[in-house]
Amino acid sequence: MLCPLDPKHSCYADKIDKHLKKCNSRKELYPVYYQENLNSGYSPLNPNEYRKTIRDIELPELIGLIERINFYYEKYYQTDTLNEYLCHDSVEKDISDPKTGKSAVKHLKQQGSIIEHINRLELLQDDTCFIEFGAGKGGLSHILEKASKELNSVQFILIERGAVRYKKDNYHKEENQGPIFERLRVDIEHLALDKVESLKNPKKKVAIGKHLCGSATDMMLRCLMENWLSGTGNQFRGLVLALCCHHRCDWKSYVGKKFFEEAGFSARDFHLISTLSSWYTCGTKDIEIKEGKLTLEERSQIGKRCKLLIDFGRKQYLKSFNLDSQLVAYVDPDISLENILLKAKFLK
Repeated sequence: MLCPLDPKHSCYADKIDKHLKKCNSRKELYPVYYQENLNSGYSPLNPNEYRKTIRDIELPELIGLIERINFYYEKYYQTDTLNEYLCHDSVEKDISDPKTGKSAVKHLKQQGSIIEHINRLELLQDDTCFIEFGAGKGGLSHILEKASKELNSVQFILIERGAVRYKKDNYHKEENQGPIFERLRVDIEHLALDKVESLKNPKKKVAIGKHLCGSATDMMLRCLMENWLSGTGNQFRGLVLALCCHHRCDWKSYVGKKFFEEAGFSARDFHLISTLSSWYTCGTKDIEIKEGKLTLEERSQIGKRCKLLIDFGRKQYLKSFNLDSQLVAYVDPDISLENILLKAKFLK
């Protein structure tokens, strides 16, 4: 029989009900908390005007940009990023267990440090709802739930745009397994937190995330600070977020435009700085400058400074909302080169 949604194709009559549930022509039903492009950001510029690769620009422009990067890095980072390699007691046993594989140990050290930073910010408390952005399998929330066993009335909401297999949620389905994890399947770009029914309670709210890629970090911050904080009674207390993938940032969504513009950087500069940031984590295969005048170590440091400048703009953005924010290295680079943590708490 012809498909009732689209007569251009057909299906078996006895399988029509099953077909209608997965037919590509069905109308997509969005949840109430979906608001298209709510957290996208804004720029009047055409991206094609400033998205140039490093190979597209003249060498003097690139050298001049690197000099400015070094100047502002030294201006805002008098010393290197503060190292705060912490670990919460709840993961120490698993880390020291010889049965735990090397890869698992690396993840546990990152998660354990993030949780201890949450704890030292006094955000690990009773009556708290933890909102994990870019949750993936939910590993961070899973470990955090273990660390909060002694707390009362703790809630977890996990946000992830895609379908995920082997979710850690499966460990939290029974009555004796702690609070049930609630998942919101939505892109952060379109998320209206004020429309999420389960957040309309008097619990304290804390936002968390581990390696939220590029512009997703900026969309998360905008979602929290501009499109949710403006509401009343949401009890938002702070955030702890491990940063990554600065080469995937874009000018439109970036929340630190004010800082960059005051420093004299243009949208074109930002795009190039974002590209140069990959020199730190992806090696230095992108370009050779004058047959190797820059050493591998020098290019790696330039990439690192680009990442930190982008993060400093985010830090200043949070400061404008009266949050006391810090950028710290939360694990050793041997564990992860993406080892910078942005943590913030409202000033009393």
